[in-house]
Amino acid sequence: MQYENVFLEVFENIQVELPEFKIDYKYGYPSFEVIFKNQEDLKVAESKGSTEKFKDMIQILHKNIDDFEAELAIHYTWKTRTYSSNL
Repeated sequence: MQYENVFLEVFENIQVELPEFKIDYKYGYPSFEVIFKNQEDLKVAESKGSTEKFKDMIQILHKNIDDFEAELAIHYTWKTRTYSSNL
């Protein structure tokens, strides 16, 4: 619940469609995926400092875990993003 509250506090009023928010656990630590409608919405969030604020607030929630790094735990993407492989 605290993660959802932080997410809404940061992203609810930034003048883009509210992104999707997924929480998972990897290697015993929480991980987060924020999925925007498109790349432009992500750029708006970045320009308003929202992605940095979200990272900072997640880090504060885990201040008692010495090796937790919010920057590594959060992944930002958008719905139509595709990845290519040169394999």
